[in-house]
Amino acid sequence: MRIDTLVGILTLLLHYYTLTLPPSTISYFIIVHDPMVAGLESNPSWLPVATSKTNARVIIDRHTIYNDNIVHQENPLIQQSIWEHCRPSQKGIITSPSGHVDVEQVWLDTYRICCNSGTSAFNVKKMMPEKVSELQKLCIVRELRSGDSGMLSRDYLFSPTHSLNSELCMILQERYFLLPDVNYASAGEVSVTDCVKEIPADEYEARTTPWTIGHSFDPTKVVTAHEVAFAPKGDYSANVSIWFDSEPIKLEPSQIKRSRRLKQKKKSAAKHTAPNANGGLISCTTNTDFPSGYPKIDPFVCMLPANNDDESHGLIMSIIEHRINCIIIEDCSSFVTEEQITMVYAGLNKLKESFVSLFKFHEKNMWPKREGMTQVNRFTKAPPSNTMPYIGSDKTSPCIHNWKSFVEMIGLMNASTDTMPTSDTDSRRLDTFKSFCKPSGKSTLPRIKAWWAYDASYDTWREVVLKLPENGNWQAAIRLHEKKKALNSTGTRDTPLSTIHFVQNETVNSKKV
Repeated sequence: MRIDTLVGILTLLLHYYTLTLPPSTISYFIIVHDPMVAGLESNPSWLPVATSKTNARVIIDRHTIYNDNIVHQENPLIQQSIWEHCRPSQKGIITSPSGHVDVEQVWLDTYRICCNSGTSAFNVKKMMPEKVSELQKLCIVRELRSGDSGMLSRDYLFSPTHSLNSELCMILQERYFLLPDVNYASAGEVSVTDCVKEIPADEYEARTTPWTIGHSFDPTKVVTAHEVAFAPKGDYSANVSIWFDSEPIKLEPSQIKRSRRLKQKKKSAAKHTAPNANGGLISCTTNTDFPSGYPKIDPFVCMLPANNDDESHGLIMSIIEHRINCIIIEDCSSFVTEEQITMVYAGLNKLKESFVSLFKFHEKNMWPKREGMTQVNRFTKAPPSNTMPYIGSDKTSPCIHNWKSFVEMIGLMNASTDTMPTSDTDSRRLDTFKSFCKPSGKSTLPRIKAWWAYDASYDTWREVVLKLPENGNWQAAIRLHEKKKALNSTGTRDTPLSTIHFVQNETVNSKKV
């Protein structure tokens, strides 16, 4: 990928943030380095993108997978693979004959998937009733995903430490709960704290150990809850979920490495399917996933919204809380008043309005998938590179306007509204980088000094992208570079280049540089 392409992506990001569009519109957070950037051996400036924990002191864009995937996410609250394969109504996108999305059905499916209702983690029917009821599960999820504890799954750097059902995983949090008996005498008197109650670890040990003084022995009245991640955030196999009464096994570093090698070896020889193709909320792509079988209690799979903000996560939690109130009223059907039923329906309509508004706004800024790339497997060919973003055949798509406004902003196309980018790749390059290829031959870019030398990188990129100010350090570096290029007929390979942050005086003799 050329550096002007990377800068173009960075410019697009700045453009959309200027227009206060959501992060899902374009989600490439890229730190561009000159390959010749200077740096200490103990702290190099050139670092690869890492989504898992490494030995590097600086992790570049830990959420790169999440940022890439949400560009094509159709539902603002649900991962794309789950939305394609796990909708309770039917699989695939529901559209009317006129081509418009059935928003009513989209809302119903979204509500049920957020509550794990109508579909299960592994799409396997349980023959026996579970120890934890649906109401108790949702109450536990509410405790784990609300407040500060809910931030653990929103920003984590994947580092596996345990094994769960023969899968490497990272434990985000571990909690213990008491399952008391609830007297549904009146719906107005039953609350979430009556359904589940958090207890400390020592009390849990006492209630699950016979002949312990202080607490009665009854393992059926207590449960553990582990919030677990199996891969980096945004990966289809991350499967961020809450497991009940599970027993994660702590692994040593050598065991983790061995488990990774064995898993990779088995997967390379197994038959692959699309993520969530079996209809389960837990993504399984081969028969080597979760080989130890299914747990006795179905885990609760948490949804990952396209916008990692409080509004989207708050809407998911509001849906879960509404479902809790509905179950309480259903269990108290003999004592429910008309006022309580009216409040439930009013709350449902309010949630629907919030979702529809979010969905329509998200739909306008979602970038469509390339034709033929809706179902990707190991035989799918990679799309062409170094080209303009894919727009598709739908001339009414909002992405056409988004692309045109971006190109017009950086001055890469004419002001005509019906003009599309041509096949001439040079016409789409930034003027700054065109100058390095004129009059002929290739040239080396001015060197960017290490990040700790001067805290002015923002001003530099502002000058490169927005050309403000007109005569800043970047333009001075270009003039000095062109002067050295003219003096050295053999090229600039043997001539040290000036920095962006500390541009040398143009009057200095080039031999002293």
